[in-house]
Amino acid sequence: MRFGQIIRRFLSAAWLAEVPWPLRVVRGILAFYLVFVLIAGVAWLGFGRNAEKQVVDLGEGLTEIALTVFVPLFLFGLLAVPFHRWLGRKFVDSISEQNRDPPKT
Repeated sequence: MRFGQIIRRFLSAAWLAEVPWPLRVVRGILAFYLVFVLIAGVAWLGFGRNAEKQVVDLGEGLTEIALTVFVPLFLFGLLAVPFHRWLGRKFVDSISEQNRDPPKT
């Protein structure tokens, strides 16, 4: 296989859909950190240690912001979704009992 074909296959969306969503999230996080590592390396080579430290600090700051926002949302979702489903089942059951025909005497 040629190098261009490998890159095209890597960037195509077909193989992205084959992977379950937790692995897609992990792959996205790893890609995020890979981009910051590459930018930090280029900054270190081009501008010195101080520029590399600034890029690393930016990556750490964005990670902190994401963890501060998304971890509580994730934990809330773990609690709220089962409760919402349970509440929906109870509501649907009560409506279906009300809509039943009364017994004929």
